[in-house]
Amino acid sequence: MKQIIIFPLAFLLLFSTACEKEDKALQTSVSGQVRIKGTEDPIHTGLPIDITLVERYNPQDGGTFGGGGAAFREISTTTTDSLGNFHFSFKGKSSSTFYLRPESVPQPYNFWDDVAGLMDCCSILPGQNQTKHLYFGPPGWLKLRFFNGGPVHIGDYIRYGFGHGAEGQVNGPTTGNPDATQVLNLSGNTTYTGYFSMLRNGKDTTWEREYFVPAFDTAYYEVHY
Repeated sequence: MKQIIIFPLAFLLLFSTACEKEDKALQTSVSGQVRIKGTEDPIHTGLPIDITLVERYNPQDGGTFGGGGAAFREISTTTTDSLGNFHFSFKGKSSSTFYLRPESVPQPYNFWDDVAGLMDCCSILPGQNQTKHLYFGPPGWLKLRFFNGGPVHIGDYIRYGFGHGAEGQVNGPTTGNPDATQVLNLSGNTTYTGYFSMLRNGKDTTWEREYFVPAFDTAYYEVHY
């Protein structure tokens, strides 16, 4: 009878110890710099930039992502120095994921990453000393000139999209059509995939192509269809 009682107690003790070990907060640090996308050059604006450390966790299942949807909370915010450097030191549970989020972006730069993008580029592993840089995109422009390559019918059009709201449509013939030239405000030092959809004579055709947009400059391309 003693053995029957002792075994469950020992099992519960081991289980409790394992849970405590799994949820233990680990000392973590991350250092980095705000840099220009496409280069390793720091951004010199003379203005401090606020960076926030965010925790992604799931209180419904102990911090894992198996179900219930993830929750977010801000851990702390720091300000970059004159060279764009920043540092965080904190204790984080291994069941959570942490990432960096800029609170301000100096003009004329941009930062388009959403939560998924931040988790991909700026995630931090608890229990380690890491280096994570934030890359801000310099301005760049893409100028597209559309040309018809065949008869145009009423209702024909070509649509295009590059993400981040950079999309549009050209209707009818391009000759004499001011909409046949489109200028898109994008992020420089970046290669974009353009997605096109053309409707001609009731037939829909789709294709895609990559375009490189330089920093502080305009890339010119012609689209023949």
